[in-house]
Amino acid sequence: MSNFNKWNAIVGHGGINAEAGIIAGVCVMREGEAKGHGVSLDSGSLESFLALTKNRPDGVGVRFGADHQAGAQDFTGTLKGFKIEGGVLRADLHLLKADLNFNKIVEMAAKMPNEFGLSASTEAEKDGKEFKNPIRFTEINCVDIVTNPATTTGLFFDQNHNKNQNMK
Repeated sequence: MSNFNKWNAIVGHGGINAEAGIIAGVCVMREGEAKGHGVSLDSGSLESFLALTKNRPDGVGVRFGADHQAGAQDFTGTLKGFKIEGGVLRADLHLLKADLNFNKIVEMAAKMPNEFGLSASTEAEKDGKEFKNPIRFTEINCVDIVTNPATTTGLFFDQNHNKNQNMK
C-alpha cells in the first residue's frame, strides 16, 4: 500500500489520501438531467438526498461491482461529509482498507477519474407510476461506482464543468 503514497495529492476538487483511504470531494450528483432516467434534479433534489444522509451515522455505503448489480459482498467503503456546492452534491469517499479493490480504486481515482463515477441507488416520490420531476428522494439504498453515471461525468466532475479547467 505504501506505493500509493504518491497519490496523496490534490486531484480536481478532491484529494486522495491513500494512507487514510479517503478520496475527498467526490461528485455524488448535480443539478440537471439524469441521463437515461427521464427526470431531472434541482436544488430540492440535492437537498432531499442530503437530508436523508443525516440519518446515516455510518455514512452511505458504496459498492464496487457490476453497475447496480453488486451485492453486500461488494461494499468497498462509505460516503461521509455530504455538502452542496454550487448545484453539486459532494462527499468524501472512505474506502475499506481490507477491500480487495482498495488499491485499484485509489489508482483509478488518481490516474483516470473521468472514466468512472458514482450513481445513487434510491427511492423517490412518484406521481402514479412515474417519478415526480424534478425528483425528490425518499430513501437511499447505497451508491455504486459505475462506468456511466447518470448525473456526472467523472469521480470529481459534474456535467456542467469543463474537466480540464478543474484539473490542477
